[in-house]
Amino acid sequence: MQEQLATRKESDASTPRYNMTIEKDVDLPMRDGARLKADVFRPDADGQFPVLINMGIYQKDKLWIPPPDLEETPNPHMNWETVNPEWWVPRGYCCVRVDERGSGKSPGQSVLYSPQEAIDFYDAIEWAGHQPWSNGRVATIGISFFARTQWWVANLKPPSLACIVPWEGAADQYRDILYHGGIFGSGFIVGWFTTHMAHHMLGRAYRNNPDTFQDNVLWRFMRNS
Repeated sequence: MQEQLATRKESDASTPRYNMTIEKDVDLPMRDGARLKADVFRPDADGQFPVLINMGIYQKDKLWIPPPDLEETPNPHMNWETVNPEWWVPRGYCCVRVDERGSGKSPGQSVLYSPQEAIDFYDAIEWAGHQPWSNGRVATIGISFFARTQWWVANLKPPSLACIVPWEGAADQYRDILYHGGIFGSGFIVGWFTTHMAHHMLGRAYRNNPDTFQDNVLWRFMRNS
């Protein structure tokens, strides 16, 4: 199989064919009246295309610069643990990047890994599946946080969801993150919550701020230890 892949003709592989159109800070309506902010990267051409979507807390506008030894080269549209529009869009895909409630430019209160988070993701998927530039087939895709949220929204079975592409994302928070082999380990979750996640939200985890989450997810994860 490896030899077959190595000798595959270049003409058989996907070839860039499209320029890119970018729409910033698009309003995505939720069923409860809330509106999340999203960026849409799509082919600059007539027609309908499949959609790759992710929703998360790490700020859609925050540029990520890959390390020098990574095969991808930097560009102004790269974002942490999400797809690279400059690779996918020229090959005929739309990319939608959504700020979750209470993060980035999306107002509201966020409760991480909650039913509300999954419902919002469902609504975002259905929005993407019904746009004039969409062919109705939407895939969720992403790493880590952007992988974990895929498991929960997939349980809701959005009609427009064609597939999920999660990698490096836990499916069982208890087993995969907090209690490896039944033994509690706080190292990852404390570091992630305090140094990587909280500063991406509109407020801080310990503030009574109407524009951030009210549920201290770190305490909720650790309270049974």
